Amino acid sequence: MTTNFSLIDNILKDVFSKDIDRNEVIRQFEALSDDEKEQFLGKVRSGPLRKNAETQPIAGAGVIDGDRNRDASAETLIFQEYWQEVPLDASETEVDIHASHAHRTIVFSDENWLKEQAADANAAPVGDVIYVVRGDRFQKLSDRLYCCRANDEVQLQTLFRRLVGEAEEASSVVYAWSKGKGEAGIHELFTLFKAIRPFASQISQLTLLGHYDHQSLDSCWDYAWIGFQRSLKPHYPATVISIVYSESTTIGLKQVIALSSRESVVWLRGEQACRLSVRAVDVAQNVKAAALKQYGGYLITGGVGALGFTFARHLASHYQAKLILVGRRPLSDTIRKQLNELKQLGAREAVYETVDVRDELGLTSLAHRLPFELAGVIHAAGVESDKAFFEKSAGDVRQVMGPKTIGTLLLDQVFGQQPLDFICYFSSSAALLGDFGGCDYAIANRFQMGYGDYREQNARFRGKTIVINWPLWDGAEGGMGARHKERTDFYLKTSGQKALSARYGIPLWCDLVQAGSTQSLVMIGDARRITSTLQRFYERTPNRQVALSLDIPVVAHPEANAAKTTDVPDDELKAIVATDLKRLISTGYKIAVDRLEESVHLAEYGLDSINLTELAQQLSAHFAIEITPALFFSYISIDQLSDYFVTQHRDHLQAFYRPAPAPIGSRMQIRPMP
Repeated sequence: MTTNFSLIDNILKDVFSKDIDRNEVIRQFEALSDDEKEQFLGKVRSGPLRKNAETQPIAGAGVIDGDRNRDASAETLIFQEYWQEVPLDASETEVDIHASHAHRTIVFSDENWLKEQAADANAAPVGDVIYVVRGDRFQKLSDRLYCCRANDEVQLQTLFRRLVGEAEEASSVVYAWSKGKGEAGIHELFTLFKAIRPFASQISQLTLLGHYDHQSLDSCWDYAWIGFQRSLKPHYPATVISIVYSESTTIGLKQVIALSSRESVVWLRGEQACRLSVRAVDVAQNVKAAALKQYGGYLITGGVGALGFTFARHLASHYQAKLILVGRRPLSDTIRKQLNELKQLGAREAVYETVDVRDELGLTSLAHRLPFELAGVIHAAGVESDKAFFEKSAGDVRQVMGPKTIGTLLLDQVFGQQPLDFICYFSSSAALLGDFGGCDYAIANRFQMGYGDYREQNARFRGKTIVINWPLWDGAEGGMGARHKERTDFYLKTSGQKALSARYGIPLWCDLVQAGSTQSLVMIGDARRITSTLQRFYERTPNRQVALSLDIPVVAHPEANAAKTTDVPDDELKAIVATDLKRLISTGYKIAVDRLEESVHLAEYGLDSINLTELAQQLSAHFAIEITPALFFSYISIDQLSDYFVTQHRDHLQAFYRPAPAPIGSRMQIRPMP
């Protein structure tokens, strides 16, 4: 039969039209012969990788088809993480410990490491070093040695109160207790970060010492700690959190301090130091054979959730796939309707199984009764984090982490003998950018990245490994964050991102499945702002005192001082606070005061999450009120911030503005930012 290329091209025009009539496209597609369908699908698969002449990417950015983006200003960027080698004697690691390190160093060490440090005369850094070993109860063993129980918040707080709370200078912490402890080690770290919360302003640096070997399954848990490092800045803005990984058990304390002197993630691989870095890539240059098959069998976890079902519909309509959807919900009339829809779209088979991906027995039972062989697995199951880390119980953490940690492991364990072409993990950009301070969601997604690398290194696993760190999806299409609109808006605007819709996300997924990369971070939006935001998570200056040098003129407020014994009305107090906020922002970020509108989101002025961390410290210094960047999740305009200060700190502000003002032109020096 002759292939009708003209008809194929006409259908393609409909597919990429802005006014897509899905049913009409499906009708036209079904009218094609099998050969014509293959030609058509081949063109669809290759289309997204063609360059759009109108797209103007920034230098080095991996851009895929500007015409697919939500608007003309948005671009689709692809990034990948990698380990960048750095010489051990480079300026980045050879720092002046006197200048960069805290006076007191508290080292949570096991007894073996403690003995190694004691035996090495060159191991101890300059300063006051106190070791803490595990014990059944809090106890001072000597002037330089304490013990307490791990994973005990009360005992840890007692220790920090004694060693940090009573110290005159900032302290530093090196924590090695969780190294190689697997999931239990992650729970220990949750307890640690809860325990230091009352003393965070007195801890200038906290370094986690872990084990990493991308050919070791166990080290995926330690690798997941990066989720803490990326998520905690809003709650601990004055504390530099670093991670030092090593392949061996022998590493000196002085070397740990030198490697962690930059706020980063460092891997000591033998004698070679490597810094975790990120780069933009062009997936079009790394295309391999198509991994999706006509009539192929695919299992989708989270398959009846909004996002999983979106991909099920695509596989049904474009590949006439045989589908197994897995979820925790019991079979219902709604799910039956979803299965019928998939069959109407073209699915050869569509079945639903009520199985929790954390349930080994349930998954094993499913594997024994599979109605067809699997060509691929899409692991889209996940649980959103909705609390701050200090509000979470161990059960809360397991609930969020389980699908992407235990579930990820079990899928290979149970279905690993299937003739898989691929397994695709739907991870999240939270693994690289943090999760608003919940930590567990970022940790779980980072675990998937570590496991994906491990799996790809191991020849015993079948099928290619694909880890996609998706950005936020539109709430209507299954995006995480839909329940927290203000927090989500803050995240998107401060990073220059836009939410991803299925219209662009599904073709992009086809590209990434077809490409040869194991891990890909997808970001949609303003290319320059996204790249700048992302790079700031990886490229840090050494940990030293950074003087802000913000000389803020103290302006007299006649309204506040007209009657020193009478409180200023709230509306007048709010206006005074708003004036101060404008001056602080204007001076600190070189924005003309007359440009600052009180109702405008601060991200519209170019302030990103790093700038807002600095701003929180400036507000704390100016108003003498403890402010963390987490405040901006809910209060992100000058008007909202003014409301917050007046509502939550009225008495303090009345006293703050009541004294007679300093003469116009006098100066107030903002204290240095740690």
